[in-house]
Amino acid sequence: MELELKMAKTRFIPGESLGAELIISNPASSAVSVPEVADSRNEILSYQLSGPSFAKDLVAHYGMAGGRRPAGDPPLVSIPAGGDESTNLEFDKYATTWTPGTHTLRAVMRWEGKQITSNVLTFDIQKADALSAQLIAEAGVNTSAGMRAVVLAATDSDRRLYQGVFREARPGLESPPERYFVEVFPVPTATSVAALWTNFDRRSAMVSPRYVWQRDQAVGVQEVQASPIMFDVGEGHLVRPAVMTSDAMAHFVSWHGARVTLTQVPRTGTPATVWETVLPMPAAGGRAWITRDNLMTAVFAAEQSGVVYLFLVQAGRVIANTTVTDAALLPQSEPGLWIAADGTIRASLLVADPQRLRHVTLVDWTWTATAATTAPTRQPAATLAQDAKAAAVTYALSGGTPRRDWVILCGDAIVVTNRSPNKPRMLSDAPMLPLQVLTTEPMSFLLLKHPTKLVYLTSLY
Repeated sequence: MELELKMAKTRFIPGESLGAELIISNPASSAVSVPEVADSRNEILSYQLSGPSFAKDLVAHYGMAGGRRPAGDPPLVSIPAGGDESTNLEFDKYATTWTPGTHTLRAVMRWEGKQITSNVLTFDIQKADALSAQLIAEAGVNTSAGMRAVVLAATDSDRRLYQGVFREARPGLESPPERYFVEVFPVPTATSVAALWTNFDRRSAMVSPRYVWQRDQAVGVQEVQASPIMFDVGEGHLVRPAVMTSDAMAHFVSWHGARVTLTQVPRTGTPATVWETVLPMPAAGGRAWITRDNLMTAVFAAEQSGVVYLFLVQAGRVIANTTVTDAALLPQSEPGLWIAADGTIRASLLVADPQRLRHVTLVDWTWTATAATTAPTRQPAATLAQDAKAAAVTYALSGGTPRRDWVILCGDAIVVTNRSPNKPRMLSDAPMLPLQVLTTEPMSFLLLKHPTKLVYLTSLY
């Protein structure tokens, strides 16, 4: 019997899925039966890990980090004469914290009184810094299946795009029970990333993932093992979220001053400007969404002389607007937007009193195509102990009348939320900016930046 370990790559970041392939070869002239490799009851195979992540060499059976050993014996796998058996294994859970540096992995099998040893794999854990990140979402998101984010990570040698997967967090825990990162592709010149949301459940559609990165004003839309399709937003800004529809078309709303543009990027071909419109005044921030029938809508906020303006843009024109007097926009904030199945649009925004900037109110505005535009409502939100640094209002992605949550960041790591407006909460780490909030029916999650493990989600209550 012979053992061989292989890795598709030998450079990882902390928290990245760390996979290896174990090949058991049978050079004998007759078939042999061995216990299933990935079964946690297999005690004839062990693995030795060494490196700065371990105080001493770790020797363990596979599955030791996955919980209790099931009762009984593992099933047997027959390997024919001259054949082999290949199994993919994951080793990232074998260290509580992966420390940057060089590590080794070796497999050992006890077979017929002999000890068979594999080759030694050498791999590096590299320190990485999250430069940019955005949460990915779709209508009807199922948190138990994992929430996701795209992350631009920088090491000492390069920049790469990763997809992070986060298992559902539990209230009271700063870190979710499980998170891991998968490398997508290198983006050596990227300065930020953007997430493509969808108006359909990705698990029910055969659509290849598309990823978005920016290099200053140039935007690249790219699939794995394909060249990026580029377009330019000039000195403009992308409105969150960009959206991909079930035909794999990517839709981007951007604005520069008062000019708003919708750009579509197909899987192949050339990006196209669908429409442009001009707001009555330059915008300070916006939010976009697309309905099930692929109608793109955006709400923009602007401020002038103590008055905050909200503009609804749809199908290339401003369809409605409203004003909020005696109001000032909070820094690094954007409106929340929700569209019902009947086309009713609800926009929400946190604003401050221009004379008392720590007195914050919540503005709600509802618009329907069949009714006269109604004035926005306004209710007290919070009186802050510190100046606001950033803010966000978000709606749950599913439900007939989804819940709306808001969060205000004060300082580097103190937040005030609608669930505890009078009780600021100190976070374990500072959040990514602009604020990345994912609201589901059970709760809302905020994306935080970890000093060594890129990013993670925390429940806001």
